[in-house]
Amino acid sequence: MARCNEPETTPPPDSTTYATPPGLNVDLNAATDKSPYDPKTPLEATESDGLKYRLYRVQGEFKSTFDFHDYPFGAQSLVLCLSNQFMPHEQVVYAIDNLGLRLPRANHGISGLRSLANWNFTSISYLPATLRSTSTRGNPGALQGKYETEYSGLDVAIGVQRKTLVFLVKSLLPLILLVMVVYVTLHFPVSLTKERLTIAISAMLASAVLLSGINTQLTDVGYTTAIEYGVYAFFAMCLFCVVTALAVERLHAVKMHQVAVRSDIAARVVYVLSVVGLFIAYMSSYDA
Repeated sequence: MARCNEPETTPPPDSTTYATPPGLNVDLNAATDKSPYDPKTPLEATESDGLKYRLYRVQGEFKSTFDFHDYPFGAQSLVLCLSNQFMPHEQVVYAIDNLGLRLPRANHGISGLRSLANWNFTSISYLPATLRSTSTRGNPGALQGKYETEYSGLDVAIGVQRKTLVFLVKSLLPLILLVMVVYVTLHFPVSLTKERLTIAISAMLASAVLLSGINTQLTDVGYTTAIEYGVYAFFAMCLFCVVTALAVERLHAVKMHQVAVRSDIAARVVYVLSVVGLFIAYMSSYDA
């Protein structure tokens, strides 16, 4: 849920306006204590040559469903939709005020937006929209034929991009340190096999706690996000270190010391290549 201040608009007087992010309809004329806009008290009201001008500020809380498959690398589009579902487009038309908004603006029109701590604005655009309804509204004359009503609308789309580096430093620095600690265990002698196993298993448990903390930030997400794939890859590397430690200990026990040493060296190379490959995969996939 995000709190947004909608741009100042000029709806026609005595009209019912809706602010609708995807999947949510909010009646701005609803008789509630938290109505985000009162049509009877405009900020400014003038009339010139038969043209009536009303200025309103709409402010409220809006809910929307976002796509977190690329979390925390993905960009999002915050859409505010103005529409009128009581008066068809023959009576009410929402038009983009290119002169008043001074469009097109430099820097994609984001220079005037208030900065956010963990997000960068990428663009802001205004798009005309048309809503269609096939409801007959109980009109007996419309029951026999194809009945469709069109309503005018206006969408304001604001593009945002997460500050990925800030997020990774704040949230994943412990995981990066765990990756380094687990790699160090591959240099332990066979006499410290117990310690090698303990550290690798403890690192898996610690990363699971980190993953749980990250998941608590995402509610109602039933799919795997980009960051989870990275943590699962670390689980696999920890398991690889555990298997390597047991295999090396077994090789030393059967007097195959040279094979054990070569296995340790090969495990270090595989571990480093896995980390580098995972890093390159994320860089190429998400242009981080």
